[in-house]
Amino acid sequence: ASDLGGYARRVLDLRGGAEPRELAESFAMRNITSSRHMAYHTPLVSQEDYITAVASAYSLASHAQESLGGLAEVGVYSPYVVFFEQYLTVRTSALLASSGALIAATLATLLLLGSPHAAGVVGAVALGVLASMGGCMVLMGVRLNALSLVNMVASVGIS
Repeated sequence: ASDLGGYARRVLDLRGGAEPRELAESFAMRNITSSRHMAYHTPLVSQEDYITAVASAYSLASHAQESLGGLAEVGVYSPYVVFFEQYLTVRTSALLASSGALIAATLATLLLLGSPHAAGVVGAVALGVLASMGGCMVLMGVRLNALSLVNMVASVGIS
């Protein structure tokens, strides 16, 4: 902590100061274990604005970590990141969870009843329920998020 102010000035003046790799090496040599930097954005009004801001923050952090040559780990934190981070991967999660629930329901029916015909009927009904749930969500304006995904998977189990 001998010249932390000098290090802070170098971090804030990357355009005219040391190269990012040199800066990271000087941090590593001084055993500085953490540092905080802030970035600002335009006012966020809609949910799409927040989702875009989270994606941009992760992109900025990835770029910063690459520019430091991997010598420092760069993370993202903001109070809204915790909630809106789920929207970055919710479609993939929905596809995996829904297909897993459909396969599990079909296989459970096949194993318990021993009838491929009954298993096919149950799988088709579960697929129909899942499609109906998705359609109703679109019509009512319900966004796909972690909570609605749980409800969709539960509807497959109930059907």
